[in-house]
Amino acid sequence: MHCCGSGWCSASAVWSGDAVLEVADEGPGLGPAQTARIFERFYRADTSRTRTTGGGAGLGLAVVDSLGTAHAGHVEIDSAPGWGATFRVRLPGHAELPPTTRELEPGLAARRV
Repeated sequence: MHCCGSGWCSASAVWSGDAVLEVADEGPGLGPAQTARIFERFYRADTSRTRTTGGGAGLGLAVVDSLGTAHAGHVEIDSAPGWGATFRVRLPGHAELPPTTRELEPGLAARRV
């Protein structure tokens, strides 16, 4: 998420059968070529090596995408140059989970929650 000095950021969560976390900003926005690559590890839309302000390593959105996928969900992006960006993480309300019960001792079982 990119927030310029005077820009704004917002976050909201909604439950509508799916859990939806939405984060929006007023940053510079992303073009189609950037949007296509934004979830790649180490990809940064700002490729400048001389940035004077903070910046990440290009891992944040890749991690968000991986976590969403690991929980049977996905991440969506709406963005255009000059219009900021909105990211939505959607997680299903009743994801299919692998069996998590295993026998520890006769009569004693552990479950991952």
